[in-house]
Amino acid sequence: MGNIFLENRYTDWGNYYPHLTLRNVWTLAKYVPIQRFQVEWLNKWRNEKAYPVNDPLKPVRVPFDYMFAITMVGQPLAWMEATALPDEAYEVVSLINTWKQERSDMQKGVIHPIGDEPNGYGFPGFVSYAGNRVYLLLFRENAKEHSTRYRLPFGEAIDKLKFTQLAGEGKLIHTKESTLEVDFSAPFQFLWGYFE
Repeated sequence: MGNIFLENRYTDWGNYYPHLTLRNVWTLAKYVPIQRFQVEWLNKWRNEKAYPVNDPLKPVRVPFDYMFAITMVGQPLAWMEATALPDEAYEVVSLINTWKQERSDMQKGVIHPIGDEPNGYGFPGFVSYAGNRVYLLLFRENAKEHSTRYRLPFGEAIDKLKFTQLAGEGKLIHTKESTLEVDFSAPFQFLWGYFE
């Protein structure tokens, strides 16, 4: 069986929202190997007028690297014409290159959702148990708070392991047994790395 295409949402229709994509990935990861799903990633600069002016969750308000990060536990599908992207979009290239180096290790593990169920205003995330590494991909949506705690699903202690940050603006503040405290300085930031 090949990869499965996850969804059909488009900025043309005004129904593509990054938090809805994240919610689909997060929810499905409870039940199926999310690594097998193609997760769409759209051009956030297209069709801005299709969204309400004051909508805090519309795609143009979300950083492009954050939008790519949402797809990283699956198979990113850039559903866009790259020639129509503005120059600032290409700042995501370093994240893509890092993901290409790490994806095999991260995706060979069992991936679980952690944190809040995505709704645009919480702190969702993923953990991948990949051999001697425990990968984390954690998000701050448009939450008012700047820090939160995540708990690993099996209660295993990781506070004695070393954390290596791969990307994102989030900062790991503290670990205690199976609980992590993470700080994000602004909405729509993420933290990606691993314990080893």
